[in-house]
Amino acid sequence: MSAPSISATETPEAAAHTHPTPLVGAAILTAFALAATGYVILNLDLGMTNFWAGFLFVTFWMCSEQVKPGAFTYCAVGAIVGTLMALALQLLPPLYGMAGLAVAYALMLGAIYLQIIGKLHIAINFSTMIFLTAAAAVPMQLHVKIVDVLPALGLGIVFWGGLILGGMKIAAMLSARKATAAA
Repeated sequence: MSAPSISATETPEAAAHTHPTPLVGAAILTAFALAATGYVILNLDLGMTNFWAGFLFVTFWMCSEQVKPGAFTYCAVGAIVGTLMALALQLLPPLYGMAGLAVAYALMLGAIYLQIIGKLHIAINFSTMIFLTAAAAVPMQLHVKIVDVLPALGLGIVFWGGLILGGMKIAAMLSARKATAAA
């Protein structure tokens, strides 16, 4: 029997993962749609329009780390650090000219170096690079106040982290209770 084929972007571990049934998939999609709607409404009620940052955070945490609780902190810290580096790129050149640009680039190159050598992983990681890339993009730098992204990102981290980690904790408690009742 031959091994299952794996796409160019799929790891062997991901290929071996079993997918939910269509009914469970529909339930997951419904729950996500309700949570996403609540998240957008919460942002808008608080006057925040950069809720994309929270969606980028949860997407990265889901797709890269499969919402592993142990990866939450480094995904969150990395997202904040990447956004802060993009903020430096937006703020320093207008204030200090070419010297400000040099400092912003030095920060980015330093972070890339730390990523390459695997140091300071809590703050410099793939999440950092994703958020730096997104927030340092020219359209973002020209049309979005990166300083306004930070509160929206913080809200996204708290909202999605609380919802997902809280849901995992509740599911574990219910599972333990069910196992105890069955014994």
